[in-house]
Amino acid sequence: MKEDWKRFYIPMVVLLASLIAVACWSYWRYGASFWENFYAPFLATAFGVAFTVLFTVAIWRYQQRAQKSRQLQQLLEDLRLELDENSKRLEHIDDEFEKDEDKNQNMVSVSMLMRGYSIGGVSFRFLRTVAMEQILKPENLVLIKDFTLEENVEWLSWRCKQFNAVLSQALKELETELESGKVRQ
Repeated sequence: MKEDWKRFYIPMVVLLASLIAVACWSYWRYGASFWENFYAPFLATAFGVAFTVLFTVAIWRYQQRAQKSRQLQQLLEDLRLELDENSKRLEHIDDEFEKDEDKNQNMVSVSMLMRGYSIGGVSFRFLRTVAMEQILKPENLVLIKDFTLEENVEWLSWRCKQFNAVLSQALKELETELESGKVRQ
């Protein structure tokens, strides 16, 4: 970033020094008539450039704030949708486990297990963590500016990953037990 500024700044200083040198040489060569013709248009141009730069910077800053606001709203909306989906998935698992467990154990098959972790009509879906991971990126934490939310999302993301890891391990163990014939199919 600093090098980019130098690449712009140094040529502009050279250009400005050249213009000053040409103006001084013109005054020496042509006298006061040069300044009478030069001064008013120069001031008009200087004011026009200064106003344009200020106006452009003001618009740019407004657009940057609006973009950050939209990004923050989108991140929070994505997080809300992800939490709703995870809540539905957990409720679905709770509902299925409350049903007759003997019925579910008799319907277990390896092919059902391999087709998206469905066991006896119970589908096991891992919890989503994409939006949580997106919020926890450093560039997005600057947008949020809420340490409590950051800590809560980090804790929840860790818990979801733990749940997914335990579920994955349990399904792998169940699959090996089904293949070995320890569990009734």
